[in-house]
Amino acid sequence: VWDPRTPGARPVELGRHEGAVQAAAVLRAGWVVTGGTDGQVLVWDLVTPDPGPVELGRHDSQVEAVALLADGRVVTGGDDRRVLMWGSAIPRARPVEPGRHDAKVRAVAVLADGRVVTGGDDRRVLMWDPATSGAGPVALGRHDTQVEAVALLADGRVITGGGDGRVLVWDPATPGVGPVELGRHDTRVD
Repeated sequence: VWDPRTPGARPVELGRHEGAVQAAAVLRAGWVVTGGTDGQVLVWDLVTPDPGPVELGRHDSQVEAVALLADGRVVTGGDDRRVLMWGSAIPRARPVEPGRHDAKVRAVAVLADGRVVTGGDDRRVLMWDPATSGAGPVALGRHDTQVEAVALLADGRVITGGGDGRVLVWDPATPGVGPVELGRHDTRVD
């Protein structure tokens, strides 16, 4: 953990995954959730880091993306193609799996209304509604290659970047329409 109020100061190490850390998000004040190549989804207490992290659970392979729902649940995506939702207050509880991509899930973001947007190696940008169990995803659209990044604009639209170098904007209110291409990078957008 780095303190931006004291540039140049040494960081505090909370601990380690058994592999590389692929994703991190702030869970709530004083708490962070991480996912790694070891498949673990860990919650860290920044205020009292001992005795170490609490494991929410694991993916079958590496965790690529982590995001948070407003109610405190954690959403993850991984190489196992699964999108999983974890109850942050219940360590090692079985996660809810709203569905899967056809290839690894690389990016996850949460809309203001609680819907989840994911992107992956299957080139698809999918939207999931955690409030509608078993409904499956709504496809916003596709990139020409894998989707590497998903973020949200202040007006509620979704922005994605991919291996094709394109930066695309999607409107969740009109799935399957669009996208608007903002531009291209010379290489992939991570």
